[in-house]
Amino acid sequence: MLMVREIEDIIADFEDFSIEGDYMQKISKLTDELIGTGKPELALDAMLAILERYPDEEIGSPGPLAHAIEKCPGFEPKLLQSIERMPSTLSIWILYRLIQKSPKEEFVKALEIAAGHPLASEQIHEDAKLLLSWVAR
Repeated sequence: MLMVREIEDIIADFEDFSIEGDYMQKISKLTDELIGTGKPELALDAMLAILERYPDEEIGSPGPLAHAIEKCPGFEPKLLQSIERMPSTLSIWILYRLIQKSPKEEFVKALEIAAGHPLASEQIHEDAKLLLSWVAR
């Protein structure tokens, strides 16, 4: 019999997540568990916090974490807030995917913020500028 964990335990594991060992397998298992609860939005803040803690890590491309975030109803405002705090490789990729579906001005503006964000790495600045150039086409 498959044991289903409480959503609070899954969220706690997201909060404790680190990029040690086989972290991609760990994030894949966690996101599968989360999606299985039918309430992924309860862990949205914890998932976005991972992106902010590890902004330069490629945690999938886009991968299970991005897909889980995108499954959260109404995730867009929280993604934009996360990018304002600390853009990451994966958050700007999710943002670009959003722009492809719906090129809203607020999404493009968030990408511009990432391109010049004072806390972001040079790599994130370059990635955001590249994505902006793709949007401008």
